[in-house]
Amino acid sequence: MGLMTITLLVSWLLGWALCRGLSRLPEHRLQGQPKVSVLIPARNEEGTLPNLLPALRGQSLQPLEVIVIDDHSSDRTAAIATRAGVRVLVPTPPLPGGWCGKTWALHNGVQASAGEVLVFLDADTEPGPTFLERLVATQQALGSLVF
Repeated sequence: MGLMTITLLVSWLLGWALCRGLSRLPEHRLQGQPKVSVLIPARNEEGTLPNLLPALRGQSLQPLEVIVIDDHSSDRTAAIATRAGVRVLVPTPPLPGGWCGKTWALHNGVQASAGEVLVFLDADTEPGPTFLERLVATQQALGSLVF
């Protein structure tokens, strides 16, 4: 067995050991009906949004709003999001110096959102039906950011 094979095997085992306990959020009860804004920065995500957006519609805690921030896609990202009935935001101010596209998109999404709780999701995620409820309940219980 070569050094590279051993290194890859050890790396995989360490990663597996570290990540296997991260799959579930602790159980907490949701307090009230918080207004949740889900912000999704997206560039050329026409292949992933058809999985994510229906998963958000099926949540046990319905978000106040879902905003897809279309970061200058060259595909049908905005059209797919619009057809799904979510708000589409296209940042029109030019990208300021020192900003990256994704962080600028999220900044614009935060400015346009109305929720008291902001949830940032990548377009290639597929949350289970209780994801938002469990995430927000954990945030309420901890009183801090939840990653």
